Amino acid sequence: MKTQKNLTHLLLLLFVINTSLSSAQSPEPAIQKGYFRNPMNIPISLSANFGELRSNHWHMGLDIRTQQRENLPVHAAADGYVSRVSVAPFGFGQCIYITHPNGFTTVYGHINSFYPALDQYVRNAQYAKESWAIDLRPEPGQFPVKKGQFIANSGNTGGSQGPHLHFEIRETVSEKCVNPLLFGFAEADAIPPVITRLALYDRSKGLYEQAPRLIPVIKPKSGGIATNPAVIQSPFSMVSLAIGATDRTNISSGPNGIYSASLKFDGRVISLFAHDKIGYDETLYLNAQIDYRYRTLGGAYLQHLSRLPGDDGPAPRFAPGEGVIHLNDTLRHSIEIEVRDHNGNKTILRSTIQYKPGAVTLPALVGEKFPPGHISVFERPGFEAVIREGSLYDTIRAAYKRTESFAVGAVSALHQFGDHATPIHERVTIQIQPDKPIPDAFREKLVVKRVGSWPRPPRPAPSATTPRRPTAPRHHRRQTAPSR
Repeated sequence: MKTQKNLTHLLLLLFVINTSLSSAQSPEPAIQKGYFRNPMNIPISLSANFGELRSNHWHMGLDIRTQQRENLPVHAAADGYVSRVSVAPFGFGQCIYITHPNGFTTVYGHINSFYPALDQYVRNAQYAKESWAIDLRPEPGQFPVKKGQFIANSGNTGGSQGPHLHFEIRETVSEKCVNPLLFGFAEADAIPPVITRLALYDRSKGLYEQAPRLIPVIKPKSGGIATNPAVIQSPFSMVSLAIGATDRTNISSGPNGIYSASLKFDGRVISLFAHDKIGYDETLYLNAQIDYRYRTLGGAYLQHLSRLPGDDGPAPRFAPGEGVIHLNDTLRHSIEIEVRDHNGNKTILRSTIQYKPGAVTLPALVGEKFPPGHISVFERPGFEAVIREGSLYDTIRAAYKRTESFAVGAVSALHQFGDHATPIHERVTIQIQPDKPIPDAFREKLVVKRVGSWPRPPRPAPSATTPRRPTAPRHHRRQTAPSR
């Protein structure tokens, strides 16, 4: 008899489900600068921008500072009607959604209180449902609002770590989030982004089978960014690059995310991404754009300038190419990486790369090899793991270990498969075979139980307004035990 359980959130038994619902095609609403106003009556100062790197997702809006205060008035960004209002102890906390006639919906999160009519509506529903947490969808004409109308007081509710307003603009039909800065929202900014790290990878093997080769970057007197040494000598003929980069503005001292990055090889653009629009059904692909393993093991964010073989995210993200560099000779070739913020400030890293064949000493790889894009089945006595076709971004190595369990109530061994630094996009199905007699009374009560430690990888302290979200999946061991 086998007990089966689908585990979600990432390998070693941590797996993330990405549920992608296809919707009917419809024309994209037009972006019009000036249509939306600043939802606050204070100058915009951002603690987080659109597309900023977060745990398992991109940041999907703007975090607007509220001068370290709560209960500042929040105003409707344009004419429309309240289409949704929610109250929760996590996420956006108390939140208002306003649908506008131009095809967009604005979102206002972490607020302390609603305007009186809406507040009474929410309270009545809470009492009627006997629940403080609530998610309501008023009728379109029930709560109309005008541009600039007071709708809420700013706050620090939900997953917020400090007073601020989380503001999003979504396409109403597709629910994709659009960068609000495209609509003309801006703060004073004459500061270009900063490239702090450059990493080289051997693309003849999987990225999770290696560690990045970090290349020092310097600021020459002539300006821009360069590498030290000036010529990158690669022992690999097929390579890709990743960068560490941040951006600041004149009035926001904290580092924010970059808007776009491009890679030129011998003067030709081979990779480009820009954070213009991201769907919530796409945001998990962030784990394919960063060096997930390096980050999970305590390193900084490194953003790939190439697409991984199992990355089926939005194609325009790396247009016009895949970003992999083929060094077919031993000549010197130019590379140029340009990083921009939304205000047009840019930083350019220029260097030269050369293929230098030679023996490369690599650590022995441990574990069975699993490629992306295939259904893989791993079997050992009493244990089976099925990796789906869309589970992996790149080739991985997953080690397996079985140990006896002496825990009270355990009816199987402990099974360890993979590690906590391997990202998984779709479910991996695990089956465990009990190896002890099971009383009939417990046959319908068997559960798969996680045991052992959940180490939290080191990470920089969050800013005052950055929500603390669960980081990368943790190391798991599993055993079967009857439920209590």
